[in-house]
Amino acid sequence: MKESLYQELLGKVEYGEMEKLLVYFSRLNRLTGTAGSRQASGYIIGKLVEYGVSCRQYELDGYFSDPVKSQLTVTGTTARPIPSRPRSFGANCPEGVTAEAIYDRRSAGPKLAKAEERDWYRQFRGKIVVSWNFYEDYVKKIEASGALGLIHIWETGEEAIHEETVGPIWGTPADGDKDSLPTIPVVGITKAEGVRLLEQMDHEPVQARICAWVENRVAAAWLPIAHIPGKSPDFVLVSGHYDSWYEGVTDNAVGNAVCLEMARVFSALAGELERSLVIAWWPGHSNGRYMGSAWYCDQFWTELRSHCVAHLNIDSPGSQGGEIVLPRTTRLEGLGFTAKLIQEHTGRVPAVTLDIPRGADQSFWGVDIPIHLMYKYEPPPAEKKYNCPGSGGGWWWHTEFDTLDKVDARILLRDARLNAATVFQLACSRQLPADFGAYFSRLREVVGAIAGESDSAFDFEPVLAALNGAEGTVVQCLGTPGIDVDKVVKTAGGVLNRLVHSASSPYDYDSTFPAKLFPGLQKVAGIRREALPADEFLFLSTGFIRQRNRIVGELQLLEERLRLLMAEKPY
Repeated sequence: MKESLYQELLGKVEYGEMEKLLVYFSRLNRLTGTAGSRQASGYIIGKLVEYGVSCRQYELDGYFSDPVKSQLTVTGTTARPIPSRPRSFGANCPEGVTAEAIYDRRSAGPKLAKAEERDWYRQFRGKIVVSWNFYEDYVKKIEASGALGLIHIWETGEEAIHEETVGPIWGTPADGDKDSLPTIPVVGITKAEGVRLLEQMDHEPVQARICAWVENRVAAAWLPIAHIPGKSPDFVLVSGHYDSWYEGVTDNAVGNAVCLEMARVFSALAGELERSLVIAWWPGHSNGRYMGSAWYCDQFWTELRSHCVAHLNIDSPGSQGGEIVLPRTTRLEGLGFTAKLIQEHTGRVPAVTLDIPRGADQSFWGVDIPIHLMYKYEPPPAEKKYNCPGSGGGWWWHTEFDTLDKVDARILLRDARLNAATVFQLACSRQLPADFGAYFSRLREVVGAIAGESDSAFDFEPVLAALNGAEGTVVQCLGTPGIDVDKVVKTAGGVLNRLVHSASSPYDYDSTFPAKLFPGLQKVAGIRREALPADEFLFLSTGFIRQRNRIVGELQLLEERLRLLMAEKPY
C-alpha cells in the first residue's frame, strides 16, 4: 500500500479514545474470574460494536489461583511479623507451616550446575528457605529436596510488595498436570525486610511460620476477539492480556487501549489489507498462567496453523519512564525490520535485539507462526533502578499502586503508533519480511555454543548438518520462479520457530520454567560425565538423543514439504 496511506493511518491514532478505556479500567480490579474482568471484556466488546468492527466474546472456564493474604512470623530472641504476600499457585495453607529458616546463599549468584544442585539443596530438607530466587523451576527443585516453604526477597529496594506467580503449568492443567503444581507455600517480602531477616539469621537461629491463603478454583472467563478482514484468509494476530493485578493500568490497560485503537483505525481498511487482522484481549494471564491465549490456541489450532503468519503481543506500553524501546523477537523477519520502525518512532536505534521470552502469552509455538514480535519498554540504562520487567520498569508493577497517574500520554501515543506501524507493515506488505540467512546463522551459533559447553559424549553434528540442509532447501525454494514466498516463510519459519522455542509436541505446551533457545538441547549445557552419577548421565543422554532426533527428523520433513512446494504439489 502507498506511503501516503501509511502516514494517514498513523495520523488517525489518537490518545483521546485510548484515555477513555484507561479511565474506565482504572476503576476495575480485573483479575480473571471477577466481576471487574467481565465488565472490562464487556467494555471492549461495546467499543468494537461502536466502531463497526466484527467481534465476538467467548465465555470459557479456566483454573485460577488467587493470592488472598499471608502471615509471616519469624522468631529468634523475640517474635515479629513481616509484611508479605502469597504467590499465585503456591500452596494454600491457612493452618500454617513452621520450621527453621535457612538462607540459600547461592540463590543470588550464578546458576548452579546440576551436580551442585543435588548436593546443595539437601540442606533444605525440613526447612523454610529464604532466597532471592522464586522462579517456578527453583520452587519445584527445593520442594523436591524436602523444603517446607519459601520466603522470596525482592532484589531491588522499593517498599511495595509485588504480586507474582509460581505456577509451572502453561495454561489450564490437563489431566494429570495438576500433580505438578507446587505443594509448598511461597511468600514475597521487600528487600529491606529481607536484609533485616538475613542479618538476624547471621546472629541467631530463626524459626519461621508461614500461613498462606490462596484460592484455587474453576471460574468463568471472557475473551473478546475482533476480526478485520483482508484480501487473504491469512492473518496477523495482535494481542495483549486485559486481566491484571489490582487496577493494573500500566500492566496492561495501556496495551488494551492500544489494541482497541488499532481496531478502530484499521477498520477503515477492511477488505483492503493484504492479510486479515485478528485482535485478541486475553484473560487468565496473571492468575491463570496464560490460560486465555492457550485456550484460544487449543480451540483454533487448525486455523492458526493454516493461516496465522505473525503474532504481535503488546504489554506495558506508555508507562512513565519507558523511554527506551527494544525489540523482542525470533529474528526471522530480520533485525532491520524492527530497528527501522523503532528508530522512526523514537529517534533511537535499539541498542540490542532480545530473544522473545517464554512468557507474555507466547502460547503459539506449536502452530507454525513464522513471525513473533513484542516490544519491551524500559527506562534509559542510567535510570533503571527496579527489578520490574513490565510497566516501563516502574516500581509500581504488579502492585496496588499501578494507577492512572503512572501513564505517560506522550509515550503511550508514540508506542501506539509504533505498534500500529508494525501491524501495517505485516498486514499490508506484498510479501512477509524474512532474513533466512541471518536466522540460520544465529541458530548454528546457538547450537555451537551449547555444544561447546557440553560433554563430548553429546554429538551435535547431526543437528548442525540438518540446519545446513534445511537452509539450502529454503534458499532453493525461494529462488524457484513463481514460488509463493509467503507460503515458504510460513512453512519454514513456523517449523523452525517451533523447534527453537519449544521442546514439546505441537499440541502441548512446555512448562513456564525460564528457558533459552533450543530448550530441549539446553538441558545438557554445562553437563560433564564425571560430575554426575552414572544413572543421571544416562537419563540426560537419552533425553538429549530424543530431542536431537526430534529436531533432525522435523527438519528433514520440512525439506520434503518445501520440495513438494517447489513441485507445486499439495502436502
